Amino acid sequence: MILPIGAAPIVVGFDGSPSSERAALLALGLAERLGSEVYLVYASQGPIERAEPVTEEESGTVRTAVESAFEELRLRGAALGVRVLPVVRETPPGEAILTLAEELRAGVILVGTRGLSLAGRALLGSVSTQVVTHSKVPVTVVP
Repeated sequence: MILPIGAAPIVVGFDGSPSSERAALLALGLAERLGSEVYLVYASQGPIERAEPVTEEESGTVRTAVESAFEELRLRGAALGVRVLPVVRETPPGEAILTLAEELRAGVILVGTRGLSLAGRALLGSVSTQVVTHSKVPVTVVP
């Protein structure tokens, strides 16, 4: 089913995880059919999801990996005729995704899920749950 979003921008929450990569690939296919642009949002600040602290080196490694993934997705998009734009925000991920979607008047948001259990979501919070709960546009959560 194709959503009635026309050529409105597509926003994808992207953290480099396998589910966010699948969400980005799904967005590319949708954008190709609809003539939309895809905005990949990476938020580098938010709730701590690890038990141990993250060092500057680890943080830099993650950012480098995400930038590399952005470039790969930009090239895949270009091959399909889809413009892919990376966006980096220094806010919690759910807030970054929702704010950008509103700013762009996005037609749809795609986010991945890390497959957290109910207990994990209660303890850590869930970006996908936050986005689904507060979005003003359709949201697709990709496992």
